[in-house]
Amino acid sequence: MDGLKLPVRVLVADGHFLSAKVIERYFINNESIHIVGIATEGADIRKKMSESPIDVLLLDLTIPQFDGLQVISFVKAVFPRVKIVVYSMINDSETIHKAFDMGAIGYITKEAEYDKVAEAIMFAYQGGKFLCRQAIQSLDNGRYYNLFMTSGQKKDKPVSPMNN
Repeated sequence: MDGLKLPVRVLVADGHFLSAKVIERYFINNESIHIVGIATEGADIRKKMSESPIDVLLLDLTIPQFDGLQVISFVKAVFPRVKIVVYSMINDSETIHKAFDMGAIGYITKEAEYDKVAEAIMFAYQGGKFLCRQAIQSLDNGRYYNLFMTSGQKKDKPVSPMNN
């Protein structure tokens, strides 16, 4: 983690408050990841991001008021340094590719283990891409290759493909 400041500041954006609180609770004693806030509606995201600097947005695509993919575009336009990790029940190839095309750097399904959420946040913070096993299984080989191997990924940035 040379040159990276810890803890990683994370905003959880999830339309299900209980789900967001479970994530927050999971990281309560984590010295590397600090949940700085929870946004339960699309409008809350900008407000919370303006109030407190964040490094990573953990985003559920089904957040009320906005399409989650639109949120990705908005955040990348207004807060370009923020890394976005999608955390969603949606697990289809088209959505995964759209999320990455719009600027997400990680994709985790809500079926993934909590340690994979932490791993994805840390990979994103370092500038690396991350897909959980369940998301990888949704992609056919050609699309997986295109997502990870032809996207301009720098060799010094971590990539977490199949080992999760």
